[in-house]
Amino acid sequence: MSKTFLVIEYTRVEKSGIKDFFSFQDGRVVGALAKNANWVAEWRRVVDRPIWQYDELKEAGGADYLEFSSIFSQVISDPRVTYLLERRFKEDVLASVFNSVVVVEQICFGAFSVLKKVGAERVIFHTPPHHLHDYLFSKIAEYLGLDVFVVKLSPLPWRAWLCSGIDEQRVVSRAVHLKNDLTETTKLYIESLSGPYDQAMPEYERRLASQAKGRMLSINADLKGAFTLILSRHPLRSIFRLLAICRKIKLYKRYVNISRDFKLPQEFLVFFLHFQPERTSVPEGLSYSAQWLAIKEISEALPAGVKLVVKEHQAMFRRQLDPRTRDVEFYDAVAGLHNVVVAPLDFDTFTLLDLSKAIVTLTGTVGFEALVRKKKVIALGVAPYKDCDNVFSPRCYEDLVRALSQIDLSPSGDFLTEYLLWVEANSSCAATLPDGKGIAYFNVESERQCINQEFRSAFLLV
Repeated sequence: MSKTFLVIEYTRVEKSGIKDFFSFQDGRVVGALAKNANWVAEWRRVVDRPIWQYDELKEAGGADYLEFSSIFSQVISDPRVTYLLERRFKEDVLASVFNSVVVVEQICFGAFSVLKKVGAERVIFHTPPHHLHDYLFSKIAEYLGLDVFVVKLSPLPWRAWLCSGIDEQRVVSRAVHLKNDLTETTKLYIESLSGPYDQAMPEYERRLASQAKGRMLSINADLKGAFTLILSRHPLRSIFRLLAICRKIKLYKRYVNISRDFKLPQEFLVFFLHFQPERTSVPEGLSYSAQWLAIKEISEALPAGVKLVVKEHQAMFRRQLDPRTRDVEFYDAVAGLHNVVVAPLDFDTFTLLDLSKAIVTLTGTVGFEALVRKKKVIALGVAPYKDCDNVFSPRCYEDLVRALSQIDLSPSGDFLTEYLLWVEANSSCAATLPDGKGIAYFNVESERQCINQEFRSAFLLV
């Protein structure tokens, strides 16, 4: 009976239900890590096992440093640690990566010491780690040789599954027989993705478009963030946020300018940029978390006569912009590549999908949309649909060249139906689903339900 340590994303667990996550496991849980200090304090009153709050890791050191030092040298060499630090800085204009090495070392040593102290043999993450504390904790656990599992949404956004490994995310098989037919819910979902984009648009994008009143540029969220900081009496941060608004407007104008004369190439692949910062690119974009590296490698690897179309995510100019994730130099560098063209923000996504030879993404839902529309997909990160036959998952430039040489090959049979039957067999379904047409849209409540359900089931699977 493996000693299990839990890492819980507090925003997705009902506060009153936390005791259940411990009590029904017959003593196998030896400890937990969570983010919210108030909730941790409340949980400690009802749970008889140690629970650490994120910031307490910095004070939890005390294990043998010799073994830790060799592990830490590997963790600190991961560029995604730097990217996560940048996300953590937000409006803190005085923060720096250099000075943050202190915090990174303290968190890592605390994680190392905690896992040694409780004698953990495996760690189960309630959701994929994508903040500094839980990401560092996951890497320490893996370097210690522990079994690490993570609950994640499947390509069907109302179903979740358990995966092994943070960067591999191998789906844990349920060893059940595949059914002969897909559920009606899945059929409706696939039908919605087979039609026009305005029918298949995810709910969060539809909401952003509505809030922006159809405009591609909106500074409402940026102004709200700036005024909140002013009222909170953070003068430097509020100035940073106001300057960021000016930068956002400048970025938008530059993007419009470089995409103004866009014409569809005769043969092309299309790369859809991710909104950043988000988990889908950092850390799940792996070595391509910085998207310039992906674009440059694709440009270098493309055969003669084939172009790469790059399109920015509309949310970059509709949500609050983190100026550390985009700058004018990025757009100019992309547009300056000899075989790359930049598509306007309002160019129809499904038109690009349907006319391209293949699509390239890190982990985006657009990859699954492309599969539904019978297109090849090159997923450079840990995409939830990476196991589908029509998906290539290169991990380096050499792999990418090999994938590009095979994009004209077609899989035999009805690959999508076979794959989705496998997805349904190896995932759990939320108790409550959006009804009718809403099935096609991202639903926060159904996501929470199916993730919690899968988290509870994890002990039965591994």
